[in-house]
Amino acid sequence: MAYSAGIARRLRRQHRVVYAYGESAGGTLASLLAEKGLVEAAATQAPIADLPYWLSTTPDPALSRRQTRLEDPATATELSPATHATKAPILAEAPAEDALSPFTFAWGARDRLVKAVRVPGAHLDLAYYGGNVTKAIHYLAIRRSVDRRHRAKH
Repeated sequence: MAYSAGIARRLRRQHRVVYAYGESAGGTLASLLAEKGLVEAAATQAPIADLPYWLSTTPDPALSRRQTRLEDPATATELSPATHATKAPILAEAPAEDALSPFTFAWGARDRLVKAVRVPGAHLDLAYYGGNVTKAIHYLAIRRSVDRRHRAKH
């Protein structure tokens, strides 16, 4: 996360407009960048993780914590987009067939800047992958167009 945030900050200092897209864990990173206001908008193709819950429900939480370096519950919460309010719009595509998708929809219901949409298939399902990527990139293109019009007026 620190590396992605550093790049976003550097681009913004150069007066660049930054958007983020990510899949799977990259979707979580894109969402975290939007939550911190480091990008104008983000689109994700993945259910957004609620790491404290995930760690508590895995078969061996102690092993999962060691593997993911999340021994500290506060760190797990900090790295969970579903547990924070966001500063920039996010399109969160959540696959219909994924146990973590309900967290994404709950997040979308409580945060007005998160648009959670159900997409067909399972996590990064190759049968639907291209169409889901196209939807996410289209969302960011529309956001960019809206942002340009807004900036032109001001």
